[in-house]
Amino acid sequence: MQTLFLTEQVAVSMVTDGLKIRNGEHTQVISPPYIPWDAIVIQNSFGYISFAAMRILLSLRVSIVMLDYQGRLMGHLAPYDRRFGGLEMRQFNASNDHKRRLSIAKSIATLGYRRRRMNPPFHEATTLPELVQMESRTADSYWNMWKVRLSSRWPEHDFDGRNHPRYRTRTRAVTRVNAILNYSYALLESACRTTIRRVGLVPEIGFLHEETSWSKRAGEPLVWDMMELGRSWIDEAVLSWISKPKNLTGFKRLDDWTIQIKPETTRNLIEFVSPHIRMETLWHDARDIVKTIERSQ
Repeated sequence: MQTLFLTEQVAVSMVTDGLKIRNGEHTQVISPPYIPWDAIVIQNSFGYISFAAMRILLSLRVSIVMLDYQGRLMGHLAPYDRRFGGLEMRQFNASNDHKRRLSIAKSIATLGYRRRRMNPPFHEATTLPELVQMESRTADSYWNMWKVRLSSRWPEHDFDGRNHPRYRTRTRAVTRVNAILNYSYALLESACRTTIRRVGLVPEIGFLHEETSWSKRAGEPLVWDMMELGRSWIDEAVLSWISKPKNLTGFKRLDDWTIQIKPETTRNLIEFVSPHIRMETLWHDARDIVKTIERSQ
């Protein structure tokens, strides 16, 4: 996945020679159909994107992603929204059949952790709540091991895990490491949303994850399911990025104690992490879910 990051003063429009992109004092013109990005990520910007530019970007399957000041996904414009006859209803039926849903959820959890070099006994779960509890315990173990690896690269890190009794790390990062992870996972989330639409599934119907009251994205559990399959890429990329001392200085503590990553550091992070997201693999993963749904009819 290749990503263009835009911040502050932005203007995207169509001119005679192609797609004109202005970000601050830098201007470039790209001639379609050779757009080198899978997504354009915009954060803390003022300016505009013309309708003509949006038509070209979407027709060439380039997503437009909006992040808030903390790196959370505010909005995502998918390139296209394919629909296959009856697939949405079959997805709904599979999710509401306890046996079929459990089977698909197990396959998602198993593959996701195998990519994280773990092999938990998810096959032993007999109910979805049991599987979710097993996954939660496995996640705790995983992050403990990840923290050890982080310490070898950044001994003075501030990582205290992805869960905290007083705040939700996924929505309010108060440590630098969690801010880095949140920004990076936002890229993965955008890629998963695009992939889900490409294969004709709907994000509102999931298998492993269910709706939660605290999440602004609670209504789209399939996005969280798909993200499980790509988290290992993000976690490894973040470790590699953190290994470079020059990347550890571009942070700002805000009045509410949350961490904001400065624009140039954000640009560096996004440009480094994005290529680690394997869009083709995600597409095959989503197609495998479709095939399982079809076979189980």
